[in-house]
Amino acid sequence: FIRKFIIKIDGETIEANLHGRESDNTGGKIWEWFDIPVNSGEYALIKKIAYSKSAKIRLVGDTYYNDRIITSTEKKGMQRILTAYKALGGKEL
Repeated sequence: FIRKFIIKIDGETIEANLHGRESDNTGGKIWEWFDIPVNSGEYALIKKIAYSKSAKIRLVGDTYYNDRIITSTEKKGMQRILTAYKALGGKEL
């Protein structure tokens, strides 16, 4: 179960503690998700990741961790969400 994220964005390391995590499991598989409002710090982090040259995330659990690269396709998706948010009248947080 994920306890925190460690995100490396263009050489800068940011640790994000979790709140609002939900999880479920069945048949030996576990899935986890978040459904929380975004505050100014989280908004800035999303924007930083979306427009980064390089972004990696480490999912840190109780015993294990998993590293993965945030792909350019994922970053483009984040950019589209930020653009849609602004188009709908959302303000920079």
